[in-house]
Amino acid sequence: MGTARLPSRVDFACLLVVLCLPPHAGGDAAQSSWTPINRTSTMQDIYRIHAVSRNFLPSTFLTSFGPMFETYLTNEVGQRFHPPISFAIGTDTVSSFFSSADAKAFDLALAMPFVTNCLEEEYGALPLLTMRDLKMGHELNRIGSVVFTRTDRFDMINLIDLKDKVVAAPSMIILQGMHRAFEDAGLSIFGDLRAIFLSPNQDILLSAVLTNEVDAACAPADVVDELMRVSLYRGLFKVIDPLPGLLVEGEPFPFQSTSELLPEHALVAMPHVDYRVRREVAAALQSLDRGSPECVSAGIAGWQNALSYASARVVYRSAGLLRYD
Repeated sequence: MGTARLPSRVDFACLLVVLCLPPHAGGDAAQSSWTPINRTSTMQDIYRIHAVSRNFLPSTFLTSFGPMFETYLTNEVGQRFHPPISFAIGTDTVSSFFSSADAKAFDLALAMPFVTNCLEEEYGALPLLTMRDLKMGHELNRIGSVVFTRTDRFDMINLIDLKDKVVAAPSMIILQGMHRAFEDAGLSIFGDLRAIFLSPNQDILLSAVLTNEVDAACAPADVVDELMRVSLYRGLFKVIDPLPGLLVEGEPFPFQSTSELLPEHALVAMPHVDYRVRREVAAALQSLDRGSPECVSAGIAGWQNALSYASARVVYRSAGLLRYD
């Protein structure tokens, strides 16, 4: 027989660890830790999520966001309801989303700030989440826009130099979203520009600037910085009147921006969507981290509680895109 001894400090530590461990629960017990939500008569079998944005072509959105909005939400959120619900995705254009909203063709929307404001004001929709995008390795919840021109255009240093010039943009919404910047410079978009050239094709816009078909162009804030990484374009473009001291979450905004920063795309719920569906969708999406297969497929960092879109509303109202009535 071994010699009897008093328990050592190590023995007490091991005993404490063992005693503090919770009792083991089997797989069935773990899976039944939540109670299914009984569906009400107002809940739908399928909830449709549409992208209303210039950033997502139909094929791009379906491929990149399908794993998140269709597969993941159907598996993660759908099974929390009894009977289960499912999710499907689709797209709308800026010109078609009003008729789609009237027809209740979608229940939730991934929407750029202008569309978010419209859905809020016209339909009483609610922004659930703000997207945290990835741009050149930077995780951002706000976006900006630039006016850029050729580096050798020494006649264009400030925005006021665009008077009587031709300016290109991917859309009128992008151009009018810069209304405040133009106004602060003493320039009217519709009164002082000689002409406006619109094309959603970035290559066409770049070619137009390089060949002097247009004097300058508007684009998302990261475009010029991204072009500087391409040897073909390095040193060919400059940003006109970039704003100093722009911050995002207390850190310097990583790109030059001629405009003030607006919140990133929102996931918006239409008013007929039951609060329990909204709650479960928001919780499920916020649980996804940057490295999850769903976020990697979508090319984003994740989701956060919705930012205020009031600043965007002020910009678009001043530009005449939103009315006060």
